Amino acid sequence: MKPLYLSILGLGLASSPVFASDIDDVLVTGTRTNIALSDTPITAYKIDTTSLREQGITDVIEALKRIPSLSITQTGGRGTLTQVRIRGQEANHVLVLLDGMRLNDPVTGFVDFANLRLNGIERIEVVPGAQSLIYGGDASGGVVHLISRQADRFALEADYATGSNNLEERSTFGSISGGPFSAMIRHSKASTEGTSAAAIWRGNLERDRYQSEQNHARITLDISSLKLSYQQRNGSHFAEFDTDDFTTGLPIDEPVGFNNRQHRNDEEALSKVDWHISSSVNLVAQRSEGTYRSETQSYSPGFPNWGIPAGMQPYNTHGTSRRDSAYIRIRGGSQQLTLGVDKNEHSVTTSFFLPQSAEDEAGYVEWSGQFGRINVNAGVRHDRSDEFGNETTYRGAASFAFNDNFSIRSSLSTGFNPPTLFEMYDFGGNPDLSAEYSESIDLGFDYEFDHGTLTVVLFDQRTDDLIRSVGAFPNSRMENVDRSAVQGIELTGLWNVSEHLSTELSVTTLKAREFRPDEQDAIRVPEQTAYLSADWQLSSRLSAGASVHYYGERTDYNWALATNSKLEAYASGAAYVRLEMGSHFALTARVDNLWDEQYELVEGYGSLGRTVIVRAELRI
Repeated sequence: MKPLYLSILGLGLASSPVFASDIDDVLVTGTRTNIALSDTPITAYKIDTTSLREQGITDVIEALKRIPSLSITQTGGRGTLTQVRIRGQEANHVLVLLDGMRLNDPVTGFVDFANLRLNGIERIEVVPGAQSLIYGGDASGGVVHLISRQADRFALEADYATGSNNLEERSTFGSISGGPFSAMIRHSKASTEGTSAAAIWRGNLERDRYQSEQNHARITLDISSLKLSYQQRNGSHFAEFDTDDFTTGLPIDEPVGFNNRQHRNDEEALSKVDWHISSSVNLVAQRSEGTYRSETQSYSPGFPNWGIPAGMQPYNTHGTSRRDSAYIRIRGGSQQLTLGVDKNEHSVTTSFFLPQSAEDEAGYVEWSGQFGRINVNAGVRHDRSDEFGNETTYRGAASFAFNDNFSIRSSLSTGFNPPTLFEMYDFGGNPDLSAEYSESIDLGFDYEFDHGTLTVVLFDQRTDDLIRSVGAFPNSRMENVDRSAVQGIELTGLWNVSEHLSTELSVTTLKAREFRPDEQDAIRVPEQTAYLSADWQLSSRLSAGASVHYYGERTDYNWALATNSKLEAYASGAAYVRLEMGSHFALTARVDNLWDEQYELVEGYGSLGRTVIVRAELRI
């Protein structure tokens, strides 16, 4: 029998929680309509990153811990592979954008969040659930959108930080604006000697180093009815990692004299033209391109049957992507109609297979309208691909405001995720894979009171034709196994206790299951997560705060033994203090993992112990 709330959801009406201090901030993710968060009928969370940087938080992954139903996997400490799952969906089902520019690697389909920084980022928008209507096959599990600051007349910022494990971080942000021209540039560099990626408490003591440097620039020319923009991002990353024990399936330090390492370079660019044909019609055309390369050297004990000797083995990947998009937006009164087309091409090669490519074309229509206290959004999309066939996806959403303080929202949406070329052709791949297809239903309630907000969201997401690795290494193979089902409840709240004290809360409880065909828990998805923070303004120059993050028990998978295991629940705390020294300079000290908790986000891979970071900031 279905739970009662899922039967209610079947009526087909969505939710849109507001996880930000300003309830009327404009949402730009999830629809082609710029709409106030308080009016959108789809689920969306917003993080104001300005306050996070003041707390000493510099990494995107740390900011995302406050988003409900978002789970994190990380193969060790700083700089190790870091993935994000939303509502139990796989990492390659989550689309990541930077000012509308796609960051997903076409080789793996996902983004490594270890390399994403907050400098120059104004806010983060997270839209969970199937979002293929606007974004196609990359977003069946949700969207994470990083939005950088708009250019000021003149602004310059520089940060320097040092901390535990010989951590060093440098970042700069600059912008200028005058007349029709504006420009912005971001730069960040980070390095650390690190700790062992494999858990220290399992006897692994070797340090694994990490270095990362990246740049992001944008120029805009706004002339009368025509707005032209171009942006580019590039990153260069180096990380050491531990080897795998093919007997136990757990990571261990490499033998003496060997050093696992990966060099990675990625580059994305987005060109955009926005032509306001009239006061009610505008046409947008854009092209995004990406290039991704990695060179990996890792220790292997040797496989004589395959002609592979013991020692260091190379593994290289190269992927490219290009997407051309255009849409026309027509506004009339309180209604808006958008007609759009997309064309996507990508190619991939690795050490295990020759270059392979795929392309697809799509068209979609989206309509939205506001009728008094009712907001409605609906649309349909059709994708056509020679490799994966045809897919039709849709969304219907509505919200109703009972008064200025209380509203109800609901949505029904679908999405699809085609297999990556990596899943089809790399070691253990399967060229006969089918696309995964998802359906998500939300029901949400938003309440705004004098000093805060409270939101409750009930959701149900189901996916058919799951792609999973079946069997034990080295005989494992990618297969469409069956289906998954995830149901849960999200609660978020913001309470300004007084003029100088504010608190923030998010709580999630969910049940994520897979059927292969027997029922089992989804991998690395906790049933309960919670985040609680408090921030105090002690004086005009001094502030402090603390937070606690709880991560419940979850199931992991041992690839060598083809068996499941359990990862223990944990709670980790953090605290900071910040001193403003005049209008241009500030010092922040932050401590993470206050209780020096030992926990694993992936079986066998350790977490960082207690760490201290001191940061100096200059603002002009």
